[in-house]
Amino acid sequence: VHMQSQSSEAINYSFVDLSGKTVYKNTFNAKKGANDFAVQLPPGLSRGQYFMVMDNGSKPVGLIKQ
Repeated sequence: VHMQSQSSEAINYSFVDLSGKTVYKNTFNAKKGANDFAVQLPPGLSRGQYFMVMDNGSKPVGLIKQ
């Protein structure tokens, strides 16, 4: 995931399925400026469509687990 941060801060993010159920939560420690981080999906997560939602005001990002 690539994102920009206005300051050094902890960013909470979650994965939500299409029914609105949160299936995974975690935190990323962002630094001011450009940030790149890898997300490991839980091994038991079913195939399907999900949204990644961050609490920093970013738009949700859609993803498909195959």
